[in-house]
Amino acid sequence: MSVSVLILIAIVVSVALGYLLKINTGLFGMIFAYLFGVFALGMTPGEVTGTFSLPLFFTIFSIIFFYGFAINNGTLEQISRRVINAFGKFPWALPFICYFLCAFISGIGPGPWAVFAFMSPLVFQIAKDTKMHSLIAAEAVIGGGVAGALTPFGSLGGVTKNLIASSGFEDKAAEYTNTLLLNTFIGFTVIFTIVYIIFKGYKVGSTRVEVEPFTKVQKKNMWLIVAMLALCIIPAALTKVFPDSAAIAMIAKAADVNYISIIGAVLAIFLKLGDEKAALNRVPWGTIIMLCGMGMLVAVAVKGGAVELLSGLISDNISPTGSYVLFTIVSGVMSMFTSTVGVVMPALYPVIPAVVENIGASATVLLSVILLGAATGVSPLASGGIALAGIQDEAEKSKVYNQLFLLSFISLPIIIVLAISGILR
Repeated sequence: MSVSVLILIAIVVSVALGYLLKINTGLFGMIFAYLFGVFALGMTPGEVTGTFSLPLFFTIFSIIFFYGFAINNGTLEQISRRVINAFGKFPWALPFICYFLCAFISGIGPGPWAVFAFMSPLVFQIAKDTKMHSLIAAEAVIGGGVAGALTPFGSLGGVTKNLIASSGFEDKAAEYTNTLLLNTFIGFTVIFTIVYIIFKGYKVGSTRVEVEPFTKVQKKNMWLIVAMLALCIIPAALTKVFPDSAAIAMIAKAADVNYISIIGAVLAIFLKLGDEKAALNRVPWGTIIMLCGMGMLVAVAVKGGAVELLSGLISDNISPTGSYVLFTIVSGVMSMFTSTVGVVMPALYPVIPAVVENIGASATVLLSVILLGAATGVSPLASGGIALAGIQDEAEKSKVYNQLFLLSFISLPIIIVLAISGILR
């Protein structure tokens, strides 16, 4: 049996061990990367360590650390409550308000992990007060949290861009990420609309949530968020207005969202907007370990020829339409037991360039169906289960767990239809 086959088996074994033993899959990824890299491929331990993705680590850490202050001091929650009250006269629209609010907050920086954690209690309380079906609330948090997450200044957008670049699309990573943002938004919005209709979201009652006056700390934090977003957006916008300005082009190139987030976090500490350690605790360290650890194993797999082997097997036996179906199903099944961003995307994205070259399938559609297939409905066995923390009643939580699990499978044919019909680009 060749080394490339053994490495592919190791990826499956890592996922299985992580799921069965409840140990972070990334740790097994690091171990297998070391064993195969050093003893099978002749790499040095330092070369194996070099496969640890610092850009991915820095993206997740910097952005969520910055927004950790706004989450802990209640700034984002107070903004959310005011938005919900502003649309209180239109109860039929309340589920969509929750959905789009989660998408917006995820997109401005915190990402889906933060939305799952801090928006869940608010949305499920609204669901309880208005008699909104709990599955609608769960999809508002989960679907919305991912639907808007791939913006250039969002944590998941940065991670996805890095994964696309490292998979062989470095020159088109930014363009493809923007296309994925549109595709994922379309996919999740279609799924949410179907859930909304089936469970009669248009019949929910009206409600008003309690709001308090913004504190001085929260006001400062809002202005800091606005300033940081402006630093990310305005330089790029000015390059469109003044395309021949070398100075503006240089500033735009230097306006990196990760470093701007670190600057913002340090300013938050100086302005006493919250506790540094508490903000650091908001960083999803387990997700970072899983993502970077499995990334190391995938990098070793690429060096060992496993990706070429897998892409060759797929390309020799499938059409472009068949590839959309296959990758949707494979990613969907994988996500039942492991992380979309930490395992599914790093494992499948490197296969795409060769498949695109050999059978002429659309790169962006393939990248999109992998993300959508893995994340739509988000299995409660994976990271999406965090979103159910807002359900206080254990019987209701168990019921929604089962419904989410079923929805994860039901969503796959919908994503396939969107792909083969050309709605996803």
